[in-house]
Amino acid sequence: MQLPKTILVPTDFSPEGRDALQYARALATKLDARLYVLHAWAKPARDANSNWAMPNDYRGELESSARAQLEALVDEIPDQCEARALFYVGDPRESILKAAREINADLIVMGTHGGGKLSRVLMGSVADAVVRSAECPVTTVRHPVADDASAERRPMST
Repeated sequence: MQLPKTILVPTDFSPEGRDALQYARALATKLDARLYVLHAWAKPARDANSNWAMPNDYRGELESSARAQLEALVDEIPDQCEARALFYVGDPRESILKAAREINADLIVMGTHGGGKLSRVLMGSVADAVVRSAECPVTTVRHPVADDASAERRPMST
C-alpha cells in the first residue's frame, strides 16, 4: 500500500471543515504530502417559483468573499506543509470528485456534519456521496458535538 502524497480537503468554512483541514494538515506534514484545499462555491440559485433574482453585483461579491476566505485559510497553513487553494463553481459533490480526478488525489479528507438519517434523506450528504463515488480513499472527520446526548454515546476512556 502506498502512502498518500496528494491530499484533497474540501471545505465549506464550517467548524467541521476546519477540523478536517487540521487533521489533513497534520497528516500531510507527517507524510510530506501536498495538500489541496478546495471550496466548491454553489451559485445562489433563483427560486423557480418567484420573480426575484439575486443581483449579479451581490452574487459577484459573495463569490469574491468566498475566494478571499479560501485564500486566507490556505495562508494560515504553516510553511512546512505545501498547500494550494482550489476554487470550483458548481455542485459540491461533483466539484470534489472532479478536483480529486484532476489533481490525482491519493486521499480525500472531509468533515461531516454528522446529521441523522432524516437529514440525509431530506438533504443528502456531500460526504456520503463522495465516499460512495470517489476513486480514492476518503476519510471523514466528525466535529465533536457538545450536547449531552452525544456525550452519552462517546466511549469512556480508561
